[in-house]
Amino acid sequence: MSTSNVIQLPRPEPRARAEPVAVLDVGTSKMCCLIARRRGDRLELQGGGYQLAEGLRAGEIVDAEAAEASILAVVHEAEQQAGRTVREVVLGISGGRPESVVMTIDLELGGRAVGPGDVTHALALARAQARSDGVEIVHALPVEITLDSSQRLRDARGMVGERLRIAVHLVRVASAALYNLLAAIERCHLDVAAVIAAPYAAGLASLSEDEATFGALVVDLGAGVTGVARFADGRLHQLASLPLGAQHVTQDLAFGLST
Repeated sequence: MSTSNVIQLPRPEPRARAEPVAVLDVGTSKMCCLIARRRGDRLELQGGGYQLAEGLRAGEIVDAEAAEASILAVVHEAEQQAGRTVREVVLGISGGRPESVVMTIDLELGGRAVGPGDVTHALALARAQARSDGVEIVHALPVEITLDSSQRLRDARGMVGERLRIAVHLVRVASAALYNLLAAIERCHLDVAAVIAAPYAAGLASLSEDEATFGALVVDLGAGVTGVARFADGRLHQLASLPLGAQHVTQDLAFGLST
């Protein structure tokens, strides 16, 4: 699985994907797989699978054979309900210790108008500069755009200036944890169309437009990992995770109450 298959998702775009759309969410204690198809502007759920996650700890694979069995089981359950077979999935991950890094990229325009390719080029430069051994960039998202040191812009495309400055929010995960999971899915004869960090996906799914614009903190409490995503101005500004979750709360309560 090449790193080119790992792409950022600034906002899910069902229209760009072939039918059906399949999502695989890998957690510490459970795996979920949902299969849907597009009906107009909506996604219609066709089937879903839910299985206990074997061979994982804190969202990372510790037993490849057990993890693959869980992946096959949950995808098969979803396919049985949907009555169709999937060949690729969008992968939601909670492991890999995701962290945020903000990098500023300056582009010289020479008095011309900003084009769509300029933003894409800035994101690619930020990815290249932030890449290092042991980490992989999952998301590269613009969080602040200015033109010639003016006030912040929501969209600079079509505007004329000398220098474009873009603050890029990068979400990095441990490459070993990510590649182990991608390899396990590939051995299940599935392709990964995209990867999205679970706290980011939770925010996109649960926040209204006003909440994401005025500011909100999303806490994604899993069994072994708790993810946090901070949204403002309609964009993801920060993402972090802790290797603590509901299982630890349950264990502490059981110990404290001697139950």
